[in-house]
Amino acid sequence: ALPVECEVEGLGEDDWSSPPSSAAEYLARVRREAQSLPEVMLASSPSAPAAAEALSSGDAGSAAQGRSRQEAELMASLDGEWQSQVLDDFRALRLKLDTWRDQGFGGKDWPHPRVSVPPLRDVAAWHAFCFGAAAAAPTAAEGGGEGASSLVPLPSDPHGSSAETADPTLGASEAAPSSH
Repeated sequence: ALPVECEVEGLGEDDWSSPPSSAAEYLARVRREAQSLPEVMLASSPSAPAAAEALSSGDAGSAAQGRSRQEAELMASLDGEWQSQVLDDFRALRLKLDTWRDQGFGGKDWPHPRVSVPPLRDVAAWHAFCFGAAAAAPTAAEGGGEGASSLVPLPSDPHGSSAETADPTLGASEAAPSSH
């Protein structure tokens, strides 16, 4: 650690134009700048009327100004009701997660079967698992390269959707589920 009271030789008031030449000089500059700041700084918070006023004044301007307008619109919409709604939503979600945890959801005692997923490095099987047959990764024969496997169609599910595909190297329990 560097000493707190570190004075750097040759650091005058006018030496702010060039970058610091050492860590000690940088820290000395930071300390000097911090000492020049007041103990308490007051800043006004963005309020809805001020943001709305900023929106009504001026013309469309550049894209950067348009972004400022979007930020002002967002700040104008963040009122107390919105904040309490967000907090209520998170509170309800936390309660739901607590309930699921207390019921053993996903744990060793969970009575429902777990979903089998493809092997980690099998890209084609993961594409079929996540997106179904229509978006499956290219096979090795189609130029999919190393790790690609040939996909075989599965029978259509009882809900009437089209056939899925799966990696033939997967066991029956690891076949890609339907996208329902």
